[in-house]
Amino acid sequence: MKKNKINNISGLTLIEILIGVIISTLMMAAMYTTYSIVNNSYSKVVDRAAISRSGRDVVGMMMREIRLAGYKYFGDDLPHYAGDTEATLEDSHAPLIITESEPMRELRGSGIIALDTITDLESTISDLDDDISALSTGGESDEEIAERDALIADKTNNESKLTFLKSSASNMCCDRIDIVYGGYYYDITATEDNDRDKFLRYKIIYQAGPSREPGAHMALYKTKKKWNQESQSWTIEYEDEFLRDFLVDMEFVATDRDGKIIDPPPTPINSTSGKLYFINSVDIKLTFKSKNELFNKIPEGSKPRLVQGLGNAITNRAMEFFDKFFRDSIVVTVHTRNIGGNI
Repeated sequence: MKKNKINNISGLTLIEILIGVIISTLMMAAMYTTYSIVNNSYSKVVDRAAISRSGRDVVGMMMREIRLAGYKYFGDDLPHYAGDTEATLEDSHAPLIITESEPMRELRGSGIIALDTITDLESTISDLDDDISALSTGGESDEEIAERDALIADKTNNESKLTFLKSSASNMCCDRIDIVYGGYYYDITATEDNDRDKFLRYKIIYQAGPSREPGAHMALYKTKKKWNQESQSWTIEYEDEFLRDFLVDMEFVATDRDGKIIDPPPTPINSTSGKLYFINSVDIKLTFKSKNELFNKIPEGSKPRLVQGLGNAITNRAMEFFDKFFRDSIVVTVHTRNIGGNI
């Protein structure tokens, strides 16, 4: 008679199976956590590299064209169009025209100087409050009343500056630059030798425009024009060519032969127009932000993420941000090669 061997088959108890499931779950959770950390770190590195790489490409393009500003071929006989009125400024042949951003132009009319910062103004207003309170005793002399009124006026002025700085702290975008240089075309179909040399003039414009992506940022566009001597106007070769999205700020600062900032940037119609043809170099700052959030936390109210500007006599153009996006600035100095005192 055969013995029943079922009782001799070994196996796992329910407790052992549960322990195995728990260990497997913990291992998979640890692996997923590690994968998520590595993947997030990789994404951040890729995003930062993309911002830097695309920014350098755009800056390289700008550098080449700023160095061409004012260039003319030997024998160029095209007349120079000054564009020294509001109505004719757009048709100007000036080699470089920097148009400051609208917030920057408003800042110039606010009385703010480069030394004014939000923190310093808040501290000044607090000190003025204490001084005003000390003079408000109810039995002031005429001199004390006059002093208190002066302090109140000073406080009101500083509060106005503070309000303006806070409103523009996260939005100073964006300057525009117009670059003009000469070109040449040899017309082989011309019947006369004198008609074969065709001198040309081009204008390149870099400016900010609407973004293709949602969010508080702009996009960078490029326009190219060619001068039409017959109509005495610029004709468009291409307009608003999209270059790069997620633009936060674009700043240009012109310096003269002594290395001093020309402030405001010279145009044919402003107070520094006499230095328009003596620009020695242009400082460029382009600031872009990441497409996705890269930081884990929003900064505290007293510690915003700062993007410093190049600065001038009016403001250091620093901007404050309270979000999780990463911002990176590319700053270069470009020396002009073809701008001189003679047209």
